[in-house]
Amino acid sequence: MERDAELPSVVAKHPPLAGIEQDAVPVGLDPESQAVLGQRVSGLRFGDPVVLAVMTALLMFRLLPEGFSNRDLHEKVARLLVRSPDDITPGQMTYQLRRLRLRGLILRILGTHRYRITHVGLRTALFYTCSLSHVIRPLHAALNHSDNRLQQRILRKLQPLVETACQLKAAA
Repeated sequence: MERDAELPSVVAKHPPLAGIEQDAVPVGLDPESQAVLGQRVSGLRFGDPVVLAVMTALLMFRLLPEGFSNRDLHEKVARLLVRSPDDITPGQMTYQLRRLRLRGLILRILGTHRYRITHVGLRTALFYTCSLSHVIRPLHAALNHSDNRLQQRILRKLQPLVETACQLKAAA
C-alpha cells in the first residue's frame, strides 16, 4: 500500500473534458499555487529551467523498479541544468519532491526514502517536455527569425485559441 494513496486529486479549475468527470482531471502543471491537505503547493511554471530539468529527470526514472531517491534526482537535475551538484542543495531537491508528491506526480514508496513516478506524473512530464521542445521553442524561433507576414499569420491563428481558453477560465 502506498503512503500517499489517500492524497486527493488536484482538480482543474475549468469545465470538465467531454466524457470525463471534473474530479478525475488532474492538474500537474497548473502555474498557480494550490492547497492540498491544507498545505500550500507552489505552481510548476511552464518554461522554468528547473521544472524542465525535474520533468526530464522524471522521465529518466520511469523504468526503475526500485524508484529514485533525493540524491538520484539531485544528480540528474544538476547535470541537466549544467551546474555542479554542489550548487544545488538537498533542501532544494526536497522542495521539488514535495511539489511533485503533493500534486500526485510521484508517490513515496512505503517504508523507504524512495519515490516512484505515477501514471499522471509520466503523462505530465511527457506533455511538458514534448510541448516545450516541439511546439513552444520552434514557434518562438519562427517568430524571431521570420518575416512580418508569417508572424501575423501565426498570431491570427493563435488568437482565437487564446480567447477561447480565457473564456473557459472566466466561466469556471
